Amino acid sequence: MPQLDSFIKALFEHRADALALQPGAPAALKVRGADRPITRDALSGAQVTGLLREVLPAEQAGALGGFFRSGDPKLLAPLGGSLATDAILARAALVDCSISPPPGPLQEALSNIAWGVNQQLPRKDRKMVWDLAAGSRCRVAPSVRAWLRLHKAVGALEAEEMAAAAGAILSGPEKLSPRQTADLLAARMAGLILTGRSALAQREFTAKRGRIADDEGTRALFRLLVGAVQPGPAP
Repeated sequence: MPQLDSFIKALFEHRADALALQPGAPAALKVRGADRPITRDALSGAQVTGLLREVLPAEQAGALGGFFRSGDPKLLAPLGGSLATDAILARAALVDCSISPPPGPLQEALSNIAWGVNQQLPRKDRKMVWDLAAGSRCRVAPSVRAWLRLHKAVGALEAEEMAAAAGAILSGPEKLSPRQTADLLAARMAGLILTGRSALAQREFTAKRGRIADDEGTRALFRLLVGAVQPGPAP
């Protein structure tokens, strides 16, 4: 969690009372009742969600997976407001078929769920979640199906399918944000490397590096991936 680590380090170095992370405002330290910004630009909602993802407890990941499978509202208790909303939206759209949200909000909700589920849950539990979601009989946009294919492949640790699913989205018609492009390229490169196609992974990184998010965490991730392709100094 390199980006959050830097904020926490600043919290202790400045002996601040709290760290404030609010969409539409810079990250700030609360020092003796006053806000002291520590980033130049305001944080977006996606950036705040990403920071919170870095510390998602296993209990919350389990609650996400459990609610998605069962629909039991009691399982929402450990979740924060935004994660609970994501879980409710995804289940209503993919399991209950009670709503048909636009692809964008549903894809974002699924990405938030995937971060916790795929990192924290045992493989068999991940498989249950994504088998249910990807096998949905509800009316869902093709772009959502494409992302579900990727989340399922990542959860199952299926390298070849992960590379194929990420590649299909990257080469498709969907307009992608720099953050989405970075996530997809990382998944594609990891799948290619794990299936012995390191040269292709290097070529795709070179071709797409100008389209990905440029933050400390992303740079660290791609240094790792490029290092796996060709040991030695990475860009």
